[in-house]
Amino acid sequence: MQTALQALIDLGGTAKRSEVFKSVEPRLEFNEYERSLNDSGYPRWRTSIGWWSTDVAKAGWILKKNGKWHITNEGQAALALEPGEFIRQAADAYRKQLDNSAPDTTEVATVTEEEVATEEFEDADEKSRSSIAQHITRMNPYEFQDMVAELLLAMGYHVAEVSPAGRDGGIDVIAYSDPLGGKPPRFMVQVKQKPDTKTPPKEIRELVGLLNAKDEIGLFVATGGFTYEAKMEARRASVHVELIDLDKFINLWLEYYDKLRETGKRFLPLVKVFFIAPENT
Repeated sequence: MQTALQALIDLGGTAKRSEVFKSVEPRLEFNEYERSLNDSGYPRWRTSIGWWSTDVAKAGWILKKNGKWHITNEGQAALALEPGEFIRQAADAYRKQLDNSAPDTTEVATVTEEEVATEEFEDADEKSRSSIAQHITRMNPYEFQDMVAELLLAMGYHVAEVSPAGRDGGIDVIAYSDPLGGKPPRFMVQVKQKPDTKTPPKEIRELVGLLNAKDEIGLFVATGGFTYEAKMEARRASVHVELIDLDKFINLWLEYYDKLRETGKRFLPLVKVFFIAPENT
């Protein structure tokens, strides 16, 4: 588990569970049993890390959100603990939240039903988000542009214009707060469907130059995300510029899915699958 946290740090502090597992594997020597597959078809060492990550999350050493793990400052400090003390403190944190009982440090807790349920849920959640992301990034730029417009409609805005195919650069979608666009703010949206390319600061500056500071907000939707410099450029801008990467776009799509028009749902049709909810999900 400590190796998993160190791998998470080396991956930048935030990563998908699958990326953490991939980074852990070459760092440790597993015996035959640990490498054998369980009933779900996964190596047992991988499942063990998933189980114990519930305790580590309860201790506040990692945060789990949208299929990713995020290491906290407390988690980084916990790496200095001896292995036995590390897992014992994590288990105690789990017990305290489970039944508010006094910590029992005489032995490490066995795997609980909640830990198993959490592992199954997180695995399904990551697969689901990965599938959704792949579907979106396979769209052509004009399909994704129309999809962005449909999301804005579901969020309650009035889409006044969507750029026709063939036009390159500038504003791709214009949306209003009211049907006639008389009430600010008005949203000027730029859409970039390049999943393998992070948006640089130059493109943020270009969007800023197109905005009226008084009553317009710039939205930049980019499936490839943004460079650090681009994020800083948006923060320093004299006008409001909101950056939406693929993860944030997926979160908004899921949040407003039930409010989408049928034409909008066709871009990314979803079906609900029910799990027993692990605690704190």
